[in-house]
Amino acid sequence: MGWTGTYTREDAVTVVRQEIESGGQCRVLANRGAKWWLVEVVKTGERFALVALVRRRGPELLTKLVEENMGPHECGYPLAWLDRLSPTDNEYALAWRERVRQYHAEKKSQPSLKPGDRVVFEEPIEFTNGVKYQELVYRGKYKFFTPTMISVRLTRDWKTRYNWRIAPTDAVKVG
Repeated sequence: MGWTGTYTREDAVTVVRQEIESGGQCRVLANRGAKWWLVEVVKTGERFALVALVRRRGPELLTKLVEENMGPHECGYPLAWLDRLSPTDNEYALAWRERVRQYHAEKKSQPSLKPGDRVVFEEPIEFTNGVKYQELVYRGKYKFFTPTMISVRLTRDWKTRYNWRIAPTDAVKVG
């Protein structure tokens, strides 16, 4: 339930894999980075999703393994892997699987962005310095420029967290 800390120079993927497979009860079938894991119980063949939360503080690597039946918050789990999971009647796992499907459906329906696009948000976004912007210039992933060309970052889930649209190229700029 809590975090596990270890002092290591190993990468997070190696540490999480060792944590999952220690004891020989489970084996990893697939992973995407250190966060998303498809795991199988060796004795029963049951397959389940696992989300690994990872933080590094200097030489200490902190991990927290969250199984789908715990109802993880993160919904970016690979959509193709959901069909490989064993059937379940666990309400938390079922709700999480549905949130993953919704997340990917929302992501797929979003317009395609390219650097230089002006992104207009339904509500102004307030940054930690108290400044608010309703329009930003897209640089890539979660990086933007403000109208005054100051570089800013949004959270990685900005596309699903905020309501936004791409401003037409002939649209008047908003502050």
